[in-house]
Amino acid sequence: MLAREELGKGFYVVGGPAKLYVDGEGEVFGAEVNRDVLTIPSRRQAPLIVRSGVVYIEEARYVVDSPSEEYLIPSDWVRIASEIGEGDRILILGGVDTGKSGLTLYLANRLIARGLKVGIIDTDIGQSDVGPPGTIGYSSIDKQFYTYQDIPLNNAYFIGDITPAGHLLQLVTGVETLNRTGSDDVTIVNTCGYIHGGRARALKKGIAEVLDPTMIIFLDREGELTHLKHALSRYRQTTLEIPSAIKPKRMVERIDYRKLLIESYFENASIMSFRMENIYLDNTVLGEACYKVFRGTVYGLYWDGEYTYVPYTGDRKALENILDKVEGRKIFINLARLKGLLVGLYKGDRFLNIGMLESMDPIEGLINIYSKVDDRVDRVVFGYLIISPDGSRLARLRPGFLG
Repeated sequence: MLAREELGKGFYVVGGPAKLYVDGEGEVFGAEVNRDVLTIPSRRQAPLIVRSGVVYIEEARYVVDSPSEEYLIPSDWVRIASEIGEGDRILILGGVDTGKSGLTLYLANRLIARGLKVGIIDTDIGQSDVGPPGTIGYSSIDKQFYTYQDIPLNNAYFIGDITPAGHLLQLVTGVETLNRTGSDDVTIVNTCGYIHGGRARALKKGIAEVLDPTMIIFLDREGELTHLKHALSRYRQTTLEIPSAIKPKRMVERIDYRKLLIESYFENASIMSFRMENIYLDNTVLGEACYKVFRGTVYGLYWDGEYTYVPYTGDRKALENILDKVEGRKIFINLARLKGLLVGLYKGDRFLNIGMLESMDPIEGLINIYSKVDDRVDRVVFGYLIISPDGSRLARLRPGFLG
């Protein structure tokens, strides 16, 4: 960890966690910095251009000298920022570690410098920049930011997982929902690095169809996006350079960053109790099942025309006599094992926060959730990940398991 060093005029890549004092003028991701304090979050890096004065490092994970400004911000990024204008809808596609998030922030800052209001929709549910992991985040900004950490979250569409697999329809629906509710001069949609195969192609096509982009920007590494360019050929396209300064992230860095994000959304959280009759349990049949007690075992039954869902607490063997009389395929759901399930909390259509399922008592009609919200919750959307309080992944439910 570097400390108490000084940077003069030049070009640098700074790795977080970092805190720097700018005594002069500079730029980070297209945002002007003038006698300001820069805080770069852990497991993230930022391109720093010092135009005058001195930058004092209080702490930094690393600082690397760069040979030129274009090494940090390619010239075609500068060019394309000048070509985008009011009414444009920009879709950014690229693999892992190609600079999609950096480009999104750079374009937003350059457009804001021209007086435009920019909406950012972040569909990378595994490595979220806008909103908590497991969500599609939306922010509407009219001032510059040099890091996503400070960008306010206006709304989010909860998915409840960190991989697109099994959730293609939800992801497309989320983009359409958030794009429809925004009222920005320019909209930029940043996508995840899921780019290989037919399912990835279907996802990108679906997002493009609901967004109807005026331009698709490809950050293409060695032709890996060729099949997507063909599939999306009816839209205006441009391919931009991947910055030489990008340092690939290791898997452990991605996991650590996601855990840090999750922890931040549970800061000062507590267990909240809700009566099931007062809230809607979404993306699950648990709230619709008819519950009974048999020999001390709580069980419920819900048939959707294909499966009979059997949520229960207690001894499953005690239910054998009853269940033998129920025909068809059954899905058993041990409610006790859902502790830590990631959920999304809403008031109407407004996302409030993520939460973790603590417990559920269907006989008393109570559900307990660990979270922090500042408004009344009327809808709880069930997700697919079971996590620990520190954000570690414990298990993943297959899509459809909860109905």
